[in-house]
Amino acid sequence: MKLEDRGTGRVRLADFYAKNIYGGKWQFRESIQYLRELGALDESNPNNPRVVIPNYVTGISNCIASSEYSAVCCLSECELIRERVEGILQSPEAEPGMITAIVATLPSASILANRTLSPVMLHRLNGIAMNHGGKVPLYGRLFAQWLHHAYPRECPFPHVSGSTAPKLQRDFEHAKKSAEASLEVMRAHARRSAPNGTAQAESSSPVENVAWTYEEELFVPPPMIAEQPTGFMEIHFAVIATFASIVAFGRALLRAGRAARQQVSMPCKTESKTVANAFSTQLV
Repeated sequence: MKLEDRGTGRVRLADFYAKNIYGGKWQFRESIQYLRELGALDESNPNNPRVVIPNYVTGISNCIASSEYSAVCCLSECELIRERVEGILQSPEAEPGMITAIVATLPSASILANRTLSPVMLHRLNGIAMNHGGKVPLYGRLFAQWLHHAYPRECPFPHVSGSTAPKLQRDFEHAKKSAEASLEVMRAHARRSAPNGTAQAESSSPVENVAWTYEEELFVPPPMIAEQPTGFMEIHFAVIATFASIVAFGRALLRAGRAARQQVSMPCKTESKTVANAFSTQLV
């Protein structure tokens, strides 16, 4: 973490390449284009591009024993943090106050417990809730971005779908692109690195001041809302009332028909008995 740019979860590209040239870190030589498609390059400040630590560490470029069907990659610590939050809430969504109370006390490998979240962080979480009926969905892109700001070294920055195209280096090079930066390019960037190998040469803003994007993507569909709109309920009750009236009217007609049948059958039965008695008298 010595290369980290002042607690932002990022390493200046100048320091990244300088560590390869002067620090003996042979693996830090991915090209700018490859880092960009990997989703590990923050270019919000074109004059100071930076490598996003969790995106780089958990990126496909660091997977080993990769084949056509599988690969062994670094475990995402952020997923463990999200699972703990959801486990405490026992819900895939919650009000902002409940989430901040948990996150403020939830430590990580690089974040201490019982911290105070900044007003900027609280404001952004409330903004997410306002777009979702007062609750924050835990499996949305905006909450993942908020977690990246809360745990910049553990949680990767969530790019909008389709804006990145992570590939293995061999697949990237099959497309006639260079996955490794040339020595000239690395030296050009390394000249801007700090002389002592630390990230103190150029001042940067903290991670919460990094450009915040407002595109939302829900990875899990929101639950069906039990309550229906008022107009729908009125129509629903009107249909039920109409159906009940039809049933009541039908039952009344049925009763009237039965009563009429009983009245007709009574004279018929009396007349039949009279004819039978007269016939029997004639025979006698």
